[in-house]
Amino acid sequence: MPGIDQTVAVHRLYVDPTISPIKKKKRLFNDKKDIAIGEEVQTLLKEQAGVLCGRHASQKQDIGGSL
Repeated sequence: MPGIDQTVAVHRLYVDPTISPIKKKKRLFNDKKDIAIGEEVQTLLKEQAGVLCGRHASQKQDIGGSL
């Protein structure tokens, strides 16, 4: 995010590469809730357009300090 120090805005996930990920069961909602969830997600995505972005693990960047 422009103007925000990366030491504040960036986080890292420390995972153990020797442990395989576990896929959880998909949560099912009734049709009414499912539609409401979808609408809310779309609203949030439109509001946050340009702010939300991901960084792939291959794009590692040293942010200084130790975590």
